[in-house]
Amino acid sequence: MASISEFESRTGQIACTQKEAFGFFTDIRNFNRFIQAGTILNWHSDAGSCSFEVSQLGKVNLKIKEKDPFGRVVFSGDALQQAEFTITLLINENGIESSKVKVGMRAEMNPIFKMVAARPIELFLEKLIGEMEKFEGWGKDNA
Repeated sequence: MASISEFESRTGQIACTQKEAFGFFTDIRNFNRFIQAGTILNWHSDAGSCSFEVSQLGKVNLKIKEKDPFGRVVFSGDALQQAEFTITLLINENGIESSKVKVGMRAEMNPIFKMVAARPIELFLEKLIGEMEKFEGWGKDNA
């Protein structure tokens, strides 16, 4: 029997305003800037949705589900053509040109799948936050 599993990144510090981060995150074409090279294949996107392939997971579809200016963006997705999940970005102002961001993932998983997937998901969220912290092009047109 499947149950809801939740995963959360640490809070990261990014070098932009809350408004700049929100604008950047709400154009899903920018999402691949934070994915390590070679991690995904066949990336296709427009401003509101994307699809890509992940080894051992197959095709993943992702779209913007909710936007709460300027503090929250929720993406909904599916993998394996059935496993639905959400990814939530929480953005908080933290100074003049600085913000905090936290990424959460919520998915329905059976206990065995959770045992297999938990560590890779946690590593993915940590790498995602790390890449966001290193990124320097927040205020630019990056799509």
